[in-house]
Amino acid sequence: MEWKTTWNDPLMRYLAPYHDLSGDKRTRTTFDETIRGIMGAGNLICQQIAVHSPVLDKAKKGGQRIIRLASGESTQRSALDAKHLTKQLREAASEY
Repeated sequence: MEWKTTWNDPLMRYLAPYHDLSGDKRTRTTFDETIRGIMGAGNLICQQIAVHSPVLDKAKKGGQRIIRLASGESTQRSALDAKHLTKQLREAASEY
């Protein structure tokens, strides 16, 4: 996966609420660039994850399956999205 410049503004809007937590500009910049690097390395990271899974390692394009799951593109077969996941987490937390 390559970083696309069109992602800059949405990423900065997403990270803005966390900037107050960082304390100084250098830490904030390091945080922002770390997140950018993680996103840019997504394909490589997903391939590495797949290699360590016996099932996904044998599957065709196991890394691509992880990318689709993480990006929400695999929801045609099941309702696996942030809304449903956080609902389950909220219910489990309230029971706890």
